Amino acid sequence: MTGFGPESLKELGQYNEAVVLFRDETDRGAAIVGATYVQEFLGRVLRKRLVPGPATNQLLRRMAQRLEARILLCSALGIIDDDEITSDLKLISDIRNQFAHNLPKASFADPEVKELCAKLRLVERLPNPSGLEIKQDARERFLFSLGIATLLIAQRALGGEAQEGERDEAAET
Repeated sequence: MTGFGPESLKELGQYNEAVVLFRDETDRGAAIVGATYVQEFLGRVLRKRLVPGPATNQLLRRMAQRLEARILLCSALGIIDDDEITSDLKLISDIRNQFAHNLPKASFADPEVKELCAKLRLVERLPNPSGLEIKQDARERFLFSLGIATLLIAQRALGGEAQEGERDEAAET
């Protein structure tokens, strides 16, 4: 299993700073800012995996500007190889779109949004020893799913370079 290297720990620190923003936002703001955070995070991960240069810049600016495109590209490159992560990221995109396109009524209390949030599966990986309402509250499910997806992708895609060398050494023995 890939560990947390300097890059993934840096990303985790950035996510923790962003959580403060999510918590202080309205429902609409939390959904849009949260999904945008994931979109930008996937862009940073892709930049680390793709060959630097004009073609990568153009790809990320034009073709892979949208969250859905970045999810597909990360899946195609093997950066995301977990069906639950892919599914939750697509749901996060759908939830963001509900807030962006249903201006008069979108909130986490809206039945359509609640239904989408109920489909988020990553949050089920969390232990719930204190009986918090995380798994029942649509907003909390959404925000925790953002965090779990970010953490799992950072661990896999940005894990320390030392782990790669450790794997090579283990294969030689």
